[in-house]
Amino acid sequence: MKLLVLAAASLLAVFPQDSSDLAALVKKGEGWGTTAVTSSEVTRCWATWTALRNYVAQNGRGSFPADYTVANLDRRIADWDRAVTAAYAKYPDERAGDGRAALQTVSAEVNGTGLASNAERSGACKTLPGGTPPAATQVAAAPAPAVVLNAEDPAVWRARGKAFSNGTGVARNAQQAVFWTRKAAEAGNAGAQYDLAGYYYEGKNGLREDATQFIRWTRIAAEGGYPTAQYNLGLSYYQGSNGLPKDLPESARWLRLSAEQGDPDGQTDYGTSLWSGEGVAVNHAEAVRWFRKSAAQGHAEGQFWLGNAYRRGMGVEFDVDQARRWLRASAAQGNENAAGMLRGMDEVDREFARRAPAPLQGRAREPAGQSLWQQYSETLERQRRENCAAAAQGRNRVCTER
Repeated sequence: MKLLVLAAASLLAVFPQDSSDLAALVKKGEGWGTTAVTSSEVTRCWATWTALRNYVAQNGRGSFPADYTVANLDRRIADWDRAVTAAYAKYPDERAGDGRAALQTVSAEVNGTGLASNAERSGACKTLPGGTPPAATQVAAAPAPAVVLNAEDPAVWRARGKAFSNGTGVARNAQQAVFWTRKAAEAGNAGAQYDLAGYYYEGKNGLREDATQFIRWTRIAAEGGYPTAQYNLGLSYYQGSNGLPKDLPESARWLRLSAEQGDPDGQTDYGTSLWSGEGVAVNHAEAVRWFRKSAAQGHAEGQFWLGNAYRRGMGVEFDVDQARRWLRASAAQGNENAAGMLRGMDEVDREFARRAPAPLQGRAREPAGQSLWQQYSETLERQRRENCAAAAQGRNRVCTER
């Protein structure tokens, strides 16, 4: 599969080429404006100063005001870092986590083609909320910010790439999405590495589908500890897909790493590996432990397997009520296997009610010796013991531990 090689987008493509035009907009906003009073105002001011600082660092001060040095702009950004902390404390319903997501979204917007139109805000943004403006060419040194919100950070680059990819707060731009995502990925951000792998897998943002690049970036992200990438790598080894050979032990290794970090897909699939002995020794009790973790997160497939374990009495005590509970939860999410298993259980109950003596009718799920469910469980256990005995004699049977 051929790879579409995109030329790396220049940072200057994001910013206006003529610094004098940008400087004119900045000077237009030099008069003292309104004080920012909401968290959204604060984030836009923070992002505006950050974008201007980056522009000056790359292109020089040119005809910007005399106090627009990188050092002074860094101090202003530090002032706004503290303002951001105060704003999100004052407006908790606008908080959006710790405020970083909102900052990253606004930063992506201001750093995009909207920088010039936003630059004139710099004048209004000289007045900190609740403060008084400093002299036009003097900016007091600021102590370390309470929250470090560095735009030159791979996490911010990743957020910027996602914003351009999804069109969140900024016009969708495939080239910029790839540029910022790749920049963050090459700087070691595992989330961006996973995102870039996804672009290659889906053929998204101008990149053609490329299994080699998908596996390359998935492996890097997986080795960096990203759980969904670990799951995708394990699944590729299980299927023998995306250019990888089928390797069940390697599949189980990556699925377990994903499961241990709480990924419900990884927990379910590592559990099924333990259940069937694919790449690891059969261990039904351990499989049930992982099914339970996945089911508790609302994962439909994990709920199905946990219900099946209770129905079979494998790895856990036989319990028809618990089986129905988890199978119903899974079926409610659209899992057809769970719905089919429930229909089968209903049929067994109807058969029991038809055959049972009158005193036992209507008591299908009680632990009575005549219960077809009890007979079913006992038959499975008898078959298991017979298989183990035959395997011990060298016959072609598989022994599975309870």
